[in-house]
Amino acid sequence: GLAMQACGQSAEVEQRLTHLQAESSDNADSFSLRILISRCFIHYLNGDTDRLHQMARLLIERASDTSLATLSNWGQYFLGVVHYEQNQLDAAAEHFMEAINHRYSAQALTGRASFVGLALTRLAQGNSGEALAVLAQLSEYDLATLSAETSETQSLRARLQLATDQTASAARWADSFVAPPASQPLLWLDEPRLTWAEILIALRKPGDVEAALEYLDELLEQAMHTHNCFVQVRILVMRGQALSALNPPRTGEALQELRRAIELAEPGNLIHPFLEAGKPITKLLDKLAEENDDGRFIARIAAEGSIRFTGPERSSPPGDTRPVEPLTVREHAVLTLMQQRLTDKEIAQRLSISVQTAKRHAANIYVKLGVSRRWDAVTLAEAQGLLTPVS
Repeated sequence: GLAMQACGQSAEVEQRLTHLQAESSDNADSFSLRILISRCFIHYLNGDTDRLHQMARLLIERASDTSLATLSNWGQYFLGVVHYEQNQLDAAAEHFMEAINHRYSAQALTGRASFVGLALTRLAQGNSGEALAVLAQLSEYDLATLSAETSETQSLRARLQLATDQTASAARWADSFVAPPASQPLLWLDEPRLTWAEILIALRKPGDVEAALEYLDELLEQAMHTHNCFVQVRILVMRGQALSALNPPRTGEALQELRRAIELAEPGNLIHPFLEAGKPITKLLDKLAEENDDGRFIARIAAEGSIRFTGPERSSPPGDTRPVEPLTVREHAVLTLMQQRLTDKEIAQRLSISVQTAKRHAANIYVKLGVSRRWDAVTLAEAQGLLTPVS
């Protein structure tokens, strides 16, 4: 099934697998359930989130009441992926945690992949501390099941280090990383090869961005050759980042890559690759929105309000005293609770609003203050007299 999908024969393989399932005398036997897992992978690679969601739900339903209930972990993982890519982070976390809870009774691969998904979800929710705690659990799981950390776990650690400004540690991992051939399949939420390119783009050392672009070219060719829509979207967004990070920036080419990414991402509502790329990409998306007569998908990305401004563009330095756009009463209340080091969930509870609304207010605060991180917003607000410094 995966081989036919990689050859661009998705319709044919879906028909064949559906026929095989129909012929089975038991829709919940091992053979039928593994067909459902195969169909999940095929829809995942095609970027067909509606069909993936449907197959994953069916897999959970059919497996849960049988002696093969552990196969439902695949369904939980894939539902987590759908919600993560569509930036429905609370739902994503719920499904990833469900798979993690059964990690010792199910296939280890689903537990490991769900740990990665949960760590990335916590990071996207703005809780890097919890993301690092999930990473520690994953490391323990690796040691318990394999006696050593996997390369994916080490890649995830470097990715979290980059996101939490531990750039020296992330750079050390990148320097030691030996990239495998680009022809290997790209199947998971965190791929070491993409993490390596992400770090090089962020560091901007001489020749790094060019090296990342060259490798991304190879990976994109492989993803296109194997009809891997999910990975194509992420690579195209990363190429947009890299092209805009060159000196001088190749903005026209970066915009073209984003156009291609949007075309592939819109049918499945794959929002998160754009949010993950951060502030440099939002500026390019603004340009695309100006020239696009039907920019509803771009508007949907912007409306999420939980963009994590990572990557090469740094925050304003502490003590910056330039004028800022006035905050609303609600934004000031959110900023005050940020100063108290409350999480998004705690802020939402204090103000009787949803977590997503709290995140939207936070994103608006970042834009108005011209920063990319929570504590930089607090520091600048104190310097501007918007908050009273806490001793």
